[in-house]
Amino acid sequence: MTIALLLSLSLAGQEAELKVRDAIATLEKALVAKDESLEDHLDLQALLREMERRGSIPESQFRVRGLRRLEENLSTLVSSPGALNGGWDRIVPLNVRVDAGEADALCRVTIGGRKQTFRVWLTRIGDAWKTFDLENVDGSYRLSVISLQYAPGVNDDEDRQALRDGVMALNRGAVALARGKPEAAREALAMARRCTPPEYVLDWVELTDGLAQMAMGDTLSALKAADGVLSRRKDLAVALRLKAACHLELREFPQAIAAAKEYLKLVGNDAEMWTRIGVAWERLGKADEA
Repeated sequence: MTIALLLSLSLAGQEAELKVRDAIATLEKALVAKDESLEDHLDLQALLREMERRGSIPESQFRVRGLRRLEENLSTLVSSPGALNGGWDRIVPLNVRVDAGEADALCRVTIGGRKQTFRVWLTRIGDAWKTFDLENVDGSYRLSVISLQYAPGVNDDEDRQALRDGVMALNRGAVALARGKPEAAREALAMARRCTPPEYVLDWVELTDGLAQMAMGDTLSALKAADGVLSRRKDLAVALRLKAACHLELREFPQAIAAAKEYLKLVGNDAEMWTRIGVAWERLGKADEA
């Protein structure tokens, strides 16, 4: 491969990254301003493909049932973390990775004056980049999960009800947890389990329950929940982050470091997680490694 070709590929990658960052900045403006044009920055079809990939809805080229309601409420679902917690303030990309027509970014997000860490996934449509999924890695919000309450394309009535009711109960639990009510969260999550939604939704129920148990001081149960989810879904940053926090709390420093490094492999560079790794090395008496 010639130097000229390598340089061309490098410049193309840099240009794509800049466009992704610009798209996130545009999304930020729409969220902060509560702009009605927010839906113009979202890719509904890519969101549906993510739901299919996770096995949450059946693969189909024709989605009539539930699709219109999802489309009508998509902007509200995207805005909900801010609407429930004092409003969106800022979205700052920490690192961006572009792979062909898709990109993901780890972002420091400020909502209601409080800093949190989000992942944002985007897809390219022509020269434009649009967001199709968001995840709060500090909490239990994932757009492609809560959007399942509209059960797009699920035609079987029993499956549709199980999916809708399970996701709505999960969402109630997540909201209760965000409001500092872990006991109420666990009650809602128990109801979500009884609804028997698809496995991927149940994984998020288990993960959110682990976060609630961590908030109640039951670190061992929280770790068990994180490990259970990771045995099935190794690409959930929330679970890896919870696992690292549990091991650190239990003073299991080598395991905390290992979980933190797996998290970094998944999301890219995160200064906050590197700080936790440094703390673990110091507790092991190996400050030079930190």
